[in-house]
Amino acid sequence: MRRLCAVVVLLCATALGAPADDETALPDAPLPGARTPRITAGSDPATGVLGTMPRPALRFAVSSRTCAAGWVTANDCGVHWAPLLRQSFTLLMLQHGARLAGDASARTAMTRGPFFSKWFDAAGQQQLTRWNDGDAFVTNYVGHPLMGGVASFLFIQNDPRGRDLTVHNSRQYWTSRLKAMAFTAAYTVQWEIGPLSEASLAHTGSAQYRSRHSGRMTNGTGLVDYIVTPLGGTAVTVAEDLIDRHLLWGLEGRTNNRAALLGMSLLNPTRSAANLLRGRAPWYRDGRFKRVARTDLPFQNAAE
Repeated sequence: MRRLCAVVVLLCATALGAPADDETALPDAPLPGARTPRITAGSDPATGVLGTMPRPALRFAVSSRTCAAGWVTANDCGVHWAPLLRQSFTLLMLQHGARLAGDASARTAMTRGPFFSKWFDAAGQQQLTRWNDGDAFVTNYVGHPLMGGVASFLFIQNDPRGRDLTVHNSRQYWTSRLKAMAFTAAYTVQWEIGPLSEASLAHTGSAQYRSRHSGRMTNGTGLVDYIVTPLGGTAVTVAEDLIDRHLLWGLEGRTNNRAALLGMSLLNPTRSAANLLRGRAPWYRDGRFKRVARTDLPFQNAAE
C-alpha cells in the first residue's frame, strides 16, 4: 500500500502543470448532409490563378459514436497500441521504482544470481492452488484493485471505441470495459511473472517465509492477485464511471480553478492517474469539452 501511495503522490505532483486540454474548443463544421462551401475570393496558391478555391476537406472525428456508425475507418477505431504500451511501461517502472525504494530485500534480490535462472525458478514456484499470498488485506483488496483500475483506464483511453463512453447499460459500454479487464489481466500476469515482474526482479516465489499478516508460511505467491486485480479493477472502473457521470459532470462545469478541479479528480483516482500517464490533466475527459455550445457535431478539420 505504501508503494501505491508513493506512485499516486508522484503522479499528482505534476497535476497542476498538466495541459488543460478539456478547455479546447471544437472546430465549427457543417451539419451532416450539408454541401462544403467554396471560397470565391482570392487566388489558388498553387497556380496563382484567381477563382474559386475549396475549403480544406472535413472529416468525421474519431469517437465511439462515429466508430459504431461506420463513419470512420477501422484503422482509426483500432486500439492505439504504441501509446498504450508506453504508458503501461511507465506505470510498471513507477511501481517497481516505488517497491525498490522501500524494500531492501527486493534490492538485494536484484543483485544476486543469474537473471534468467532466478526468474524461471521464482515463476515456476507460483502456488496457484492456494488463495492467500501472505500480503496484508489492504494490499490485496485495496491496492491491487486500484492498480487494476489504472491499467483498465490506460486501455480505455487508448481505445477510440470506448474512451468517451459514459456509464450506461449497453453492449457497447460493457464490451469496452470487458476488453479493458482482459488487458488488465494480461498486465497482472506480467506484473507477477513476466520479464519485468516481481518474479524476475525481486525473485518473489523463490523463498519460504512466515507472513507477519497471516502468521502462516508462504513464498509470497497465491491466486488472489491474479483474480482480484482485474475483477477489482473493473469494479473500480465502473464505480468511477458512475461518480464521473452523476457527480463530477455537474460539478466541473462550475469552475475553471485548477486546484478545485484537482480536488474533484481525487474522486476518480485511477482515471486521474491514467490521464497523467498520457500527459493530460487529471480531470481531462475524452469527448467532453468546456465552453463549447455545439459539442454534438462529430466533425473536425482534416487539415488540423
